[in-house]
Amino acid sequence: MISLALCKSSKARSNSSAISSCEKAKHWQLALCFLTAMEVAQLQPSVVSYTAAMSACQGAQHWHH
Repeated sequence: MISLALCKSSKARSNSSAISSCEKAKHWQLALCFLTAMEVAQLQPSVVSYTAAMSACQGAQHWHH
C-alpha cells in the first residue's frame, strides 16, 4: 500500500518537473500556476521549484510576480 507521504512526495516531484519545463519554455504564468497549485494542495515546493519559477519569470521579464 502506498503511503500518503510517498504519494505527496511523488506529486511534488511531478509539479517541480512541470515547473522546470515551464522555465525552459519561458511559460512564466503556467510555472506560477503549478507553484500555486502545489501550495493549495499542501505540497511543499522545493528550492528547485521556487528557483525554476523565478527563472521562468526572469526569462520573461516578470520576476516581480
